Amino acid sequence: MRTPVGKLAVLVALVMSSALAAAQEEAPASKLAPRNARFDLKAWGLRAKWRQDVVQRIEGRIRALHCTGKYVVAETEKNRIFCIDNEQGTWENAAVLRAPLLRAPVDALEGQLLLVVDSTVYPFTVKTAELGEAWRPGLPVHTRPILHKRTAIVTSAAGRIAAVDLETGTREWTARTKGVITYRPLAVGLTVLTTGYGAEVTATGVVQGVPQWTWKPQKPAKISSGLAADEENVYVGDNRGHIYALNIGAGGLTWQIIANAAIEGQPRMVGKKLLVLTRAPGLNCVEVVDDAPRITWTYAGAREIVATVENTAYVRLADGIVAAVSIENGKELWRDRLPDDCMIVGDADKGVFYVSDTQVVVAFGPPED
Repeated sequence: MRTPVGKLAVLVALVMSSALAAAQEEAPASKLAPRNARFDLKAWGLRAKWRQDVVQRIEGRIRALHCTGKYVVAETEKNRIFCIDNEQGTWENAAVLRAPLLRAPVDALEGQLLLVVDSTVYPFTVKTAELGEAWRPGLPVHTRPILHKRTAIVTSAAGRIAAVDLETGTREWTARTKGVITYRPLAVGLTVLTTGYGAEVTATGVVQGVPQWTWKPQKPAKISSGLAADEENVYVGDNRGHIYALNIGAGGLTWQIIANAAIEGQPRMVGKKLLVLTRAPGLNCVEVVDDAPRITWTYAGAREIVATVENTAYVRLADGIVAAVSIENGKELWRDRLPDDCMIVGDADKGVFYVSDTQVVVAFGPPED
């Protein structure tokens, strides 16, 4: 026989259980979660392009997801990588690595990826699953490599740059910059542009590694963002909220504008609009006009630009929230909260993004015409 205290405890437990069940029923399920049996995304202007169950093919759970442009690469707990064709979602091949990937893989020669493992670059041929010999660029690779024709540009955190022949893996030239290189470089025309937190923006000739120019903001401001560029200017931000446009040819200041907080992350050009992240956090849209640049809107909460397509930016916020934002006016079009075990990466050039949990990868993109 239960005592009055015991009956009260049971009653409280029942009430709490019922409330929890009701809350779970009312909480909307994620429309983007890979475990969904179907995806109803027409109202969001999206479709699920393909779905691939990785765990059925290789041992281990997915711990990281990468996008190269040609492939989606799922990385498991046991340092295995699983390559998926990004268009069809078909399984291509897998490999076992000696250590986790330090940076996302990069498309190189036809059917080949560059893998950064233990600060070293390995060429990987997807079709044959052949892992080539490690490159010897003469520096510990810190950032994701970039390509210029048949040359790869790699950088170290200590400010060194090296060019490596894609076919032979031999070093073509090396150069040194002042300060650290923490952000991925850019190649624009015949120029390699690099920077790092508190460092300078440095322009180096891509053919022979000849220094071209350097630039840094006036003290006490420090560079605090990565780089974006168009044909004429390179764009960078500082820790006091300034956004700068620098002429690529000479390194002179074209214009500057100030946002509401320190600039961070990787800015992105979409047509004539520059999307910039701030530490607030938030996303700012700068109308890039030489004579009168202006910030046209600010979207609060954005921490990362996942992908952009036509007039829409897909952004990541805190607590697993993904949102679509109109690039035209900054209005939120939709938002979705991913489950805690989900990851998301985007393909900036194709306006596609990929979501995975620990077992399944799904590709999302615009509806078919």
